[in-house]
Amino acid sequence: MTFDDPRDPRQAILAVLASEAPGHEIDLSTVRFGQEKASAQHLAHVVTYQGSGGETARGRPGRMTFFLTVGPDGGWRVSSFMAHDRPPCSRAAGARAYLGGGHEVDGLHAAGFVDGAGAAVDRVQLRAADGRVVEDRPEGGFVLFAVDGPMQPPVTVALISSEGDELASHPILPG
Repeated sequence: MTFDDPRDPRQAILAVLASEAPGHEIDLSTVRFGQEKASAQHLAHVVTYQGSGGETARGRPGRMTFFLTVGPDGGWRVSSFMAHDRPPCSRAAGARAYLGGGHEVDGLHAAGFVDGAGAAVDRVQLRAADGRVVEDRPEGGFVLFAVDGPMQPPVTVALISSEGDELASHPILPG
């Protein structure tokens, strides 16, 4: 199987899955592309899959988030990825976002689960020291961010109710 169209981010992801399976062989015919967030230079994409022997993590499909950037040739390149097959166990009292990702000179990418601790979380915001705010709405308790340009640290994450009330906030990128 070849994946040779650099303009297609899904082909870039499939090429990584074909060559760098996270701990086992992935049956590429089971790959499903889910949630996606894109900016001009960055893309975050959630992918689910089954192993080639039908094995799954805890009986559920495997789940990964891929972060891509536009390369010098104008094509998409996978810059990093992370596996996550379930929400984390509650590690703290109260509402919280469990995010992973990266912050670079040319942008920020993050993804993770949101725990409203019983409250309905309508939006999740990333708030930078310079006043820049980006937000996402959770889908299945999961948020994605793909942001062009730097976000000046410190950056905090805020969980917002449908009434606009801040349920919780905590730092994710120190100053």
